[in-house]
Amino acid sequence: MYIQLKLFGPLEKYSKIEGAHQVEVGLTVRVADLLSQVEVPLTAIGFIAVNGIKAGLNYQLQEGDEVIVFPHVSGG
Repeated sequence: MYIQLKLFGPLEKYSKIEGAHQVEVGLTVRVADLLSQVEVPLTAIGFIAVNGIKAGLNYQLQEGDEVIVFPHVSGG
């Protein structure tokens, strides 16, 4: 199945394509599995949204889901 993935900020360096792109994954895959497949270190992740709703690493993905990943944010 295919998942739409968008990485923001410094996480974009783990994407082979700039902007949102489709990633082929197995039939039963969690957000953590997807991020491992594209080699994004889990320690670099600050916030994950699936289809516009906050999600955790154990969220079970479905065909066509849109996953957006943001890095930790700091500053003032």
